[in-house]
Amino acid sequence: MKTDTIPKDVQEKYIEIQTVDQQMKAVQQKMEKLEEQYYELLSVIQDMDDMKKVEKNADALVPVHNGIFLKAKILDTDHLHVNVGSGTVVEKTVEEVKQILVSQGSEIKKTQKELESHFNQLLDRLKQLDEEITLAMQKNV
Repeated sequence: MKTDTIPKDVQEKYIEIQTVDQQMKAVQQKMEKLEEQYYELLSVIQDMDDMKKVEKNADALVPVHNGIFLKAKILDTDHLHVNVGSGTVVEKTVEEVKQILVSQGSEIKKTQKELESHFNQLLDRLKQLDEEITLAMQKNV
C-alpha cells in the first residue's frame, strides 16, 4: 500500500505505534536490568549468611581486579566496611548491611512495579492505536 493512499491520520498513528513500541522496548530493558540487580542483591545477602560459617584467621583470596587476587586472613566476620559515598567508608555489622540490601531490594521491586504499570499503559495504547487504524482503514475501503 502506497503512503499517498493512506490517510494522514492513519500515517500519524503508524508513527505513534513505532514510538510506543520503542518506549516499550526501553521499559522492558530497564525491567530486565532491575531483575538482574535484584537477584545479585539476593546473592550478596546469601553470601553474608554464609560468612557466619567462616572461621576467624581463615585464609581467603581477596579480589584486587578481574582475575587478580590477594591472599589474606579473615580477622572479623561480624563487621563489614561499606562505602557510603564520596569515598567515605564506614564499619557496619553484617546485619546492618543486610538491612541496607533488603531495603535496596524493596526499592527495586517498587520500581519494577512502576515500570510494569507503565509498560501495560503503553501496551493498552498500542492496542488502541491498532483498533483506530483498523476502523479508519475500513472506512476508507
